[in-house]
Amino acid sequence: MVIVEPHIMIPTTQIVKAFPCTRKAFLSNQYKGVYGDINYALVLGNVIHAVFQDILAQMDFRRETITKIIKEAIRGQLLLLFSLGKQEKEVEDDSRRAVKNITEWLDMVLLPHKNRFGTKFTRFIAAEQEFNTTTYGIKGNIDSMICVKDKDGKEWATALEIKTGKHHSMSYRGQVMIYSLLISERFKNANADNILLYIMENPVRDGFEYLKQ
Repeated sequence: MVIVEPHIMIPTTQIVKAFPCTRKAFLSNQYKGVYGDINYALVLGNVIHAVFQDILAQMDFRRETITKIIKEAIRGQLLLLFSLGKQEKEVEDDSRRAVKNITEWLDMVLLPHKNRFGTKFTRFIAAEQEFNTTTYGIKGNIDSMICVKDKDGKEWATALEIKTGKHHSMSYRGQVMIYSLLISERFKNANADNILLYIMENPVRDGFEYLKQ
């Protein structure tokens, strides 16, 4: 791989848009907004992301805590929800369905014998951190950074990319693989293998991908 101008930062999302159509990345950058219509699925996805990240940070599963987290996440999207004619109760009900899958996934990764990868979640690092590297000329915002232990007990700083849709895409896999380059310059224990999670998949274990390099 030859990096010609690494000081020009290309977003990871633009890179993966080139697969399978090499023209899509260029066209979507030139005509911003064409692919960006606001809809309920997008706004609900934002709410679920915020809920998941707060649950990871707090690890408090009491009903009152979950309710507070959901309401705060919805509050951050109220203007968009109002423009879509959505009621807060509907969004809260949809968010609670996501919470069920979130807690099921956490149960799997807190007890490594319950997941086929043998990984154990140990702690939350940060959400929505911006990463960039002048070595490769790429940048990106990672949904969540967490620490996991492998089967040998070694702890790794790991990127967790959350998808709220059910469409499994090769571009999403590519996005997560690129994250391994982004985090390698910030963490000494950066994981070369990172997580892609389709959180609305039923059962959620079918949406849990631990992408090996």
